[in-house]
Amino acid sequence: MKRIKFFIMITVLLTVVFSCSKNDPLVNNDDVILIPRTFSPDNDGVNDSWFINDQYNLIDSNHFLVRVFNDSSQVKVFESTKKNFIWYGTYQGVAQPMGNYSFYIDYKTWNEIEHIRTGALYLYIKP
Repeated sequence: MKRIKFFIMITVLLTVVFSCSKNDPLVNNDDVILIPRTFSPDNDGVNDSWFINDQYNLIDSNHFLVRVFNDSSQVKVFESTKKNFIWYGTYQGVAQPMGNYSFYIDYKTWNEIEHIRTGALYLYIKP
């Protein structure tokens, strides 16, 4: 009986370690991208723009959308379908005021699972 349990345990362990299918639920999590929550576009070389970090390069570049809205969430101040976007805190070429903005990100990972992330970010203007 010990031999069967040992065989089953090894089989399960090898299946977990070496499985890499498109339906692998371990890849479907919200830690796929890193989303900064604040930036300061003052050209000092530190956090001058807002962008996401696809740290494991798992985002399908054919299905990506990001939108940023002003603090009243009525005006879309930025939109991109490129996963390597950069936003400098402007809208139609005009620098936006310091304050809270909301974002909406819709993307699919390489395993065709759709993710929708929403949240707030803060645009800080140094005095």
